[in-house]
Amino acid sequence: MSEHSVPLSDGPIGVRVLAALTSTTLLMAACATGPEIPRPEPLTYELERMWSVGCTECDGPAQFGRLIDLELDPRGTVLALDARTPFVRRITADGSAVQAFVHDGQGPGEVESPRLAFNTATGGFGVVEYFRRTLLLYDSRGEYLRTIALETGRIVTADYAHATSTLHVLHVPILERDAPFILTAVGLAPGAKPVREFSQSRTRGVAAPSYFVSFARDSNGRVAMGFGDRYEIILLAANGTPAGEIRRYLPRRRRPAEEVERQRRAVASVTGTSGRNVEVDLFYRHFYFDALDFASDGSLWVLSARRYENGTLFDVFDADGRLLGSAAIDGYVKPTCSCFAVAGHRLVAATTGSDGVDRVRAWRIPDSLRSRTPIDAGANSG
Repeated sequence: MSEHSVPLSDGPIGVRVLAALTSTTLLMAACATGPEIPRPEPLTYELERMWSVGCTECDGPAQFGRLIDLELDPRGTVLALDARTPFVRRITADGSAVQAFVHDGQGPGEVESPRLAFNTATGGFGVVEYFRRTLLLYDSRGEYLRTIALETGRIVTADYAHATSTLHVLHVPILERDAPFILTAVGLAPGAKPVREFSQSRTRGVAAPSYFVSFARDSNGRVAMGFGDRYEIILLAANGTPAGEIRRYLPRRRRPAEEVERQRRAVASVTGTSGRNVEVDLFYRHFYFDALDFASDGSLWVLSARRYENGTLFDVFDADGRLLGSAAIDGYVKPTCSCFAVAGHRLVAATTGSDGVDRVRAWRIPDSLRSRTPIDAGANSG
């Protein structure tokens, strides 16, 4: 057994301490500093899987093409958005049944470029179409209801508030250089008009590409905006005023040389420039876009791009932005899509197996993770 992995529980949910110091070193540190207790290291909670949906050749709604978005409502119903038609798949809370809705096209209720999907408070669902910049609404049977026009600009991401039946859309003007991010509230009632909530500059004047921004909004209107190149998450109150920030100082993992070269060639083919003159990031980001989600208890979950054995790692912060620990699941979640969601005592995610097939899976979140004393006393996390 490694000195860095000490089992604390032999129950169904494994909990392990990731300790950077051995017991001997801890004793020496205690003697050198007197009564001061060394700062604890994060815990990693291995979540227990509840169910899995997905197949390779079943030729039904449970056979996914390429999943691009996932949403979990308070009732436990999962809405998965597929890049392949039919685009919308609704999965029951126990994973026992899957329904398929919405087809490709330009007619009423049809879409061509789905970006996001969500369950509505009335039992129906909505789909955000990227290029048309519209929101299409459907009832509980998947019947098309109406279309709502969204503000012009590139849609970064969106978050649906079940309590107020409002979609909060984060977008950025297309033609304005270094333009701020704009948050708009879209009511779903007939005749409702989008209302601009606030705008936020691109973090201290740094023009971060919009597709690298993560965004989440909790039930009280608090907003988190994350920038994964330096593990920085800005917390904003409902009116857009600063409410704290989260920073972690972790090394970034270096990308393999062949992967860097593939991206360099891909960028060069699009821009028409020489591959040697193309600059690409040599390191993986800490997290990518749509890597944040607030749980119902106010905790913030971050989909990490760090390696974790054969699974995926999430960092978990309490409502004040203090680090609680990490949660690990047995499956690979693509870091570059909106492929996880948290609600109640469960986490759902779209995983990709060694066979290349996308599956939707659910895991149980233990109370011990929610109730744990934060590692940091302040709002900034190290």
